[in-house]
Amino acid sequence: MLSAQTLAFDDGRFRYTVTSGTTVGVTGATRSNRDKDLVIPATASDDGTTYSVTSIGGYAFYVKALTSVTIPDSVTSIGQNAFYNNDLTSVIIGNSVTSIGESAFLGNTFTSVIIPDSVTSIGRAAFAGNFLTSVTIPDSVTTMGEYAFQYNALTSVIIGNGVTTIGKRTFYNNDLTSVNIPDSVTSIGE
Repeated sequence: MLSAQTLAFDDGRFRYTVTSGTTVGVTGATRSNRDKDLVIPATASDDGTTYSVTSIGGYAFYVKALTSVTIPDSVTSIGQNAFYNNDLTSVIIGNSVTSIGESAFLGNTFTSVIIPDSVTSIGRAAFAGNFLTSVTIPDSVTTMGEYAFQYNALTSVIIGNGVTTIGKRTFYNNDLTSVNIPDSVTSIGE
């Protein structure tokens, strides 16, 4: 482990980067961490200092063959490609996440996900290439990137009242039989 005065450290399971005085972001797993069922901790300690884990960095768990992930309520953002191309069958997103980055969960195998009411933005291709059968976009979401849910098995979609724009190919190549588009939507991409 490194001193708390450094910008990065690990706790034997995860690597962290200090993002402010008492907060850190998870940047990946250590080489010794071979967990397939990943539980991101809410806190991390180094050299007598306890930090709150508030983010998951871009590419943090890129192609790691993970089967499940649980993200704690302390996390507010999930970076781009954070869980790209794993074997995730179970995803639990904490109730404080506000942004889900580009391609964050692209290319996994989960069939359902609950997007918490705290989320305001869903990045480009964030949930593309999975096996989702239905999804509810909460009212808190204002931005959905292009391709966000393309190449799934969606049969039904409920879009919350906060969404104003549905990006290009957001629901492309699904099996939709039911879509609820609210009056708040003013633009739908190709």
